[in-house]
Amino acid sequence: MGKKTKGLFDLLGDLDEEAVLELVSAKLSAGEDPNLIINECQKGMLRVGELYEQNKYYVSGLIMAGEIMRQVVDLLEPALKKNPITTDRATILLATVQGDIHDTGKNLVGMLLKCNGFNVVDAGVDVAPEVLANMAEEISPDVIG
Repeated sequence: MGKKTKGLFDLLGDLDEEAVLELVSAKLSAGEDPNLIINECQKGMLRVGELYEQNKYYVSGLIMAGEIMRQVVDLLEPALKKNPITTDRATILLATVQGDIHDTGKNLVGMLLKCNGFNVVDAGVDVAPEVLANMAEEISPDVIG
C-alpha cells in the first residue's frame, strides 16, 4: 500500500516549514478556498499547542509554528483580498499589548476581518495602554482587540 500524503494539519504539526509552504502554494494554484487552507493550518497550530502541553515540543516549537503560520498568511493574503466583502462594517482597533511582541494571531485576525469588509486599524505590537486608550478616543472603534 502507498504512503499516505500528509496534509497541512500533519505538516504544520511536524513543523515542516518547506512542505507547508509548498502545499499552501499548490492549493492556491489549484484554486482552493484560502479560508479552508487557513482553517486546516489553524488545526495544525492547535496540534503544536497540544504537543507543547505534552512536553514533546518546547517554546522554540511554538515560535517556529508561529513563523510558519505568518508565512502562510503572507501567501494567502492576496487571494483573500481578491474577493473582499464590499460592505463597510464595524471599525476594529487591533494591537498587541505592551510587553508582548507576538503578532501572528493579531495579523491573521486583522487580515480576515479586512477581507470580510471590516475597517481594521492596526496599532502594532508592544503598544502601551495609554497609546491604545488615546487611539480608541481618537477613532472611536466599535471593537478593540
